[in-house]
Amino acid sequence: RSVRQQGFALYINPVSPVKRTFRTPCLTDAAPNNLSSFSNTCSRPNSVLATISNWTCFMVAKVVNLNANNRILLPTFVAMQNKEWFASWFDSPYYHSLYAHRDHQEASAFIARLIDLIQPKDDATILDVACGRGRHSLEIHRHGYEVTGIDLSPKNIQYAQETAQQEVIDEKMQFMVQDMREPLDKQFSHLLNLFTSFGYFKDPNDNVRTLKSFRAQLAPNGVGVIDYLNPKWVLSNLIESEKVIRDDIEFSIQRKQKGKWLQKDIRFQVNAQDFHFQEEVELLEVKDFIALLAQANLQLVDLFGDYQLGTYDSEQSSRQILIFQ
Repeated sequence: RSVRQQGFALYINPVSPVKRTFRTPCLTDAAPNNLSSFSNTCSRPNSVLATISNWTCFMVAKVVNLNANNRILLPTFVAMQNKEWFASWFDSPYYHSLYAHRDHQEASAFIARLIDLIQPKDDATILDVACGRGRHSLEIHRHGYEVTGIDLSPKNIQYAQETAQQEVIDEKMQFMVQDMREPLDKQFSHLLNLFTSFGYFKDPNDNVRTLKSFRAQLAPNGVGVIDYLNPKWVLSNLIESEKVIRDDIEFSIQRKQKGKWLQKDIRFQVNAQDFHFQEEVELLEVKDFIALLAQANLQLVDLFGDYQLGTYDSEQSSRQILIFQ
């Protein structure tokens, strides 16, 4: 029997006062092979704690109070080494602590300008790909459109759903967990991929696979938008090292170019436990997107250089706002 309590998965054995039974799916959404030995019944929870503390992975919360009242408390999030970096990092609460300063007013203003540009009809259906916690999706919905937000992170989607419920959002707004490389069995009049939510994949075929997924989800004459960093501007304005404090956590950040990738190393400590995540984004330029879009039978139809939808300049523009069909 399991219930959710304060961010933990709580497992209770009502029969035996000694044995606590759990299987690896209790530990993480996708149990890795190296945890297979923990699928067996365990009667020594303190040993479990000792072993868990030695895993080569990062846990968001400590395992505590293992013996109290015949219960075992297990962390509900574990960033496993065999996950792609974005699957682990974007599902971590610390990701949202670090980026909590993102300007919601700027997001609101950008969506208003974007809607004015692409002018969706009243019955438009809009797909927000890699929607995160849904800030852009919710802004689009406030303009009266039917929106579907998808994201790889279950925690992001849960947060977005809870926010929508709090705001009493109607049935025209929905969120779901989905890998953007896999298309939904539905087509939309518009597709948005915002805030550099592309270019994460080590396998270059995944870029094409993602764009083919976009193509499959766009209705005939549908319009797509990709909002991406401008590599030349980013590299010329790169802050190589900094420390920032968010939610009483000091994040140490190192940035560097490594070949065609921009790498960001993020280190911090919580409750005397060290954490390390690394973001990697491919330095894709306009010409790269044109080539990738062509492989997915799509084409670039317009280009802007910032969130004010100003003229694109390869050296001076901070963003690449790509409009495609």
